[in-house]
Amino acid sequence: MKGNAFGFGCAVTPDGDDIYLTGMVNQGGIATDFSTEDSRGIPSTAHGGTDVFIASYKTIDGSRNFVRQVGSTRDDFPSRGDGGITADRLGNAILTGHTRGSIARKRDLAEYKYGDNGSYAAADIFVMSFDRATGNHVDIADDGAPA
Repeated sequence: MKGNAFGFGCAVTPDGDDIYLTGMVNQGGIATDFSTEDSRGIPSTAHGGTDVFIASYKTIDGSRNFVRQVGSTRDDFPSRGDGGITADRLGNAILTGHTRGSIARKRDLAEYKYGDNGSYAAADIFVMSFDRATGNHVDIADDGAPA
C-alpha cells in the first residue's frame, strides 16, 4: 500500500481457489501491491478520509485477481472481528463496514454531525458485494443465482 495501510481480515472462497484480503488505507493513501499489474496502469484512487481496500489473489500461485479501493469523502472502515470480509456461495466477496460519508446512499449535510453542538460524527453501516472475476461492485440483491 502507498501510505499507511492496515489489514483487517481475510476469507477464502468456498472452492478454495481464491483468497480475499481487506483493510483500511489512511487518508490520501492508495491501495497497491506494487505488482506488474499496477505498473500497467491499474491504480486505485484515494477518495478522501480513510478508505477501505479489498484484494483478491489465487491460492495456487499468489497471482493477483484484483485490488479495489472504495470510500467516501469522509472516513470509511471495514468491520472489525473477522475483518468484515467473507465469500458468498458463488465465491463473490461480501464486505461489511461503516462510513461517516456517503457510500450506499446520499447523506444530508445535517446527518454528518449529532450530539452536543454536533460534536459527534454519525456513521452508517454498509454491505457491498464484489464480483469474483472482475472485482467490480455488484448489487447484492441480484447475484445472478437462482433464488
